[in-house]
Amino acid sequence: FHLDFRGTMGGGPRRESEEWEILPAAGGAPHGVYADPIPWTSTVRFAVNGTVHAVSNPDPAMSLATFVREELGLRGTKISCAQGGCGACVVYAAAAPAAAVATGTTATAAPTLLGSINSCLRPLAACDGLAFLTVEGIGGKKNGYHPVQQRLAANWGSQCGFCSPGMVMSMYSMLQRAPGGCDPAEIEFAGELDGNICRCTGYRPIVEVGLSFSNAPPKPPTGEARKTPAGCAGVCGTCPSSGSSCGAPVRDIESIADQYPYDPAAHDVDIGAHLAKLGKLGAALSPIKCDGGTGAVTYYRPVTLAQAQQLAGTLSSSAAAFRFVRGNTGKGVYPTEMSGGANLIDLSAVPELLGVSAEAAGTAAVFGSSVPITVLIDSLRAVGKSLPAAQADGVFP
Repeated sequence: FHLDFRGTMGGGPRRESEEWEILPAAGGAPHGVYADPIPWTSTVRFAVNGTVHAVSNPDPAMSLATFVREELGLRGTKISCAQGGCGACVVYAAAAPAAAVATGTTATAAPTLLGSINSCLRPLAACDGLAFLTVEGIGGKKNGYHPVQQRLAANWGSQCGFCSPGMVMSMYSMLQRAPGGCDPAEIEFAGELDGNICRCTGYRPIVEVGLSFSNAPPKPPTGEARKTPAGCAGVCGTCPSSGSSCGAPVRDIESIADQYPYDPAAHDVDIGAHLAKLGKLGAALSPIKCDGGTGAVTYYRPVTLAQAQQLAGTLSSSAAAFRFVRGNTGKGVYPTEMSGGANLIDLSAVPELLGVSAEAAGTAAVFGSSVPITVLIDSLRAVGKSLPAAQADGVFP
C-alpha cells in the first residue's frame, strides 16, 4: 500500500507549468494562466455559534481567538501559549462540502467537519465560509449544559478551569466524528487530547469522561478499586470500607454517565444550519484579498487552481515574495513571518486540492495537498478496513 499526495486530483504525472511552478512564457505571461482579472473581495464572512459576522478587510495578523474574545466577548476560549501547544483555545469548525464550494450549487451532502482547531493559530482572514462553535455555543447556564460539560465537572475533571473549555471542545469534536458513541478501537481518545494540556487536575478524570462516551466503558486502573463498594446503596450510610458515614452520593464515572446521558439528536448543535444561515451551503466561495489597511501582510485566498496560478504568476513577474499556505497556522509559532511585506496565498479553498480518492482496488489512496489532517486520518482508517489484515496491521490502528 502506498500514499500519493498530488497537487491536483488528476491521474497523470505532475506537469510543472500547470500545477506548482509558474514558468514564464513569451511576453512574460505564465503558461496555463487565465488573463481575466480575479474578482477579489475583502469581506470575510463566517458564523460563530450560529451568528453570522462580516468583517471588512481584517488584519491578517489577527487570530480567530483574539476576535472571539475581544470583539465578541466570548471569554470561554482562552489564549495561553498562543502557539497551538496547549489547547486552551480550541474551537470546533465546519465547512461546506467541497462539491458546494466548487460548483456553487445547493449541497445535499453533510458539512465537511474540520473538527477541533487551535483558534489562536487561525488567522481571521482565513475564516471565510466557515462555521465555528465555542464552548459557549454547545451549552451554558441559560440553555443547559452539554453532557460533555456536565460529566467533566461531575467527575472532578476541572480544577482551575483554564484548560477545561479546550478539553470540552476537543471531546465534542471527537463525538462529531463518531456520532452515537465512538469506538476506542477506531478513535484513540488519548490521541484526541494530545494537543490539550492540563496543568493542575491530572488527566485520569478527564480521560475517563472522554471514554464514558465510547462504546466501551472506562476500565478501573490496575490494582485499584474504582467501583462502588459492595453493600453501598449509592448514597453513603455506613461505608463498608471505613465503617463511617459521610452522607455524600457515590461518584464514579459510570454513575455520572447514567446521570447525564448523551443523545446526539438532543444535545449536539446542527452545524449545517449555521452554514445554511451563512449562505455557504448553496453558494461558491469568493476569492479573498485583505491586508488590514496596513499593507504589512497581504492575504489572498483563490478559489480555483487557475486563480492560484494567475496570482502566483502576477506576483512573480513583479518580483514580489510570496508563499503558499494552508491557513497559515505557522503564524502563531513564528509570528515574525506576519510582517515585512509578506504575500500569503492560501490554498485551502482550491477544490482540486481537497479531493480524496482510492485507486487500483485499494492499493493506493490519493489525497489533495489541502485535505485536513482529520480527514486524512479517517480516510486511511476507512481504506485500512478494506485491506487484508496482514496488510493493514500496524499501518491503520
